[in-house]
Amino acid sequence: MRCRICGHENGRRDKGRCENCGFDLGQMNLPLKEQRSALHKKLDKPVTFQERVPLRKESPNRSGWIGVAFFVIGLIGAIYVVRSFEQSHQVIGRGQMEDIEAEQTGSQYMDSLPIRMGTDLVYEMNREGTSAAPHTNLDLNMMPQGSTVGILGHRDLLIKPVAVFIEMKRMEVKGNLKIESLICWEDTTESSYSKVPLFLGQETPEDSLGPVEFRLIFMDEWLVGRVEEFNIDVPAPVTGGRFSQAKFDSVLYQVGRRLDRRSDIDDRTVQVTAMFDDETRLGEAMDILQNIQPPLDSLGYKAFNIKYFRVEQ
Repeated sequence: MRCRICGHENGRRDKGRCENCGFDLGQMNLPLKEQRSALHKKLDKPVTFQERVPLRKESPNRSGWIGVAFFVIGLIGAIYVVRSFEQSHQVIGRGQMEDIEAEQTGSQYMDSLPIRMGTDLVYEMNREGTSAAPHTNLDLNMMPQGSTVGILGHRDLLIKPVAVFIEMKRMEVKGNLKIESLICWEDTTESSYSKVPLFLGQETPEDSLGPVEFRLIFMDEWLVGRVEEFNIDVPAPVTGGRFSQAKFDSVLYQVGRRLDRRSDIDDRTVQVTAMFDDETRLGEAMDILQNIQPPLDSLGYKAFNIKYFRVEQ
């Protein structure tokens, strides 16, 4: 007999229980209503019965990310504390010598260029000669009277912008500062330099004569010594456009003799002005000036004022 509950075949017997589910097979002969009457009865809940817990979506564990965030915040805080300490140590923990230097210069920054050139203020011209950057360890707006000034440039710079800048600065300082030297870098690495003095005139009383101007004019084919006030003009040919020490000594000797013969010079200073073609490079001019400086110094002449001229084609 087939069980109506589980469908198991129990053979031909019509009584007993189902071998599979244990259903009373005898009840299968009862009317269908009586067989299903048990389904309508409500069973009492057992004491241990629990309501079904609704399913919950389990959220991912973020404890690892929280730990990383705290680590990053801590690292940033540590870096900030360390840098703050280093800055405070630099400000508060400076050596006594640095404090003294800062008080003397009015600034913590020390410009080594004026110290290296031996002057209070250095104007360094760019390679085109269009501008000049000041270098000083003094207050540029309150330079003490008598402070020394040097003009610095590269060898390939034309002499014209250098002469123009010197004249402009001479008019600007008006005797408050002393433009005392012309300086030239000797190499592109700026490791060595040459230096010659500058003498741009001096204040003279109205009732006295100024210095005697002795002009040395350097051209490609001629070297000329000239004192226009006394009509002295001594030319000497130059071979191949190169400066000749022998030619210079000859010109200087002749001009010096004519000046010595004059009784109206008295104690007037002889000021030397070096004049170059406007296409002359600063390096070429410096080589010449360094060669002629010792003989001029031996005569007590004041050198140099720097000027330029244009060669007429």
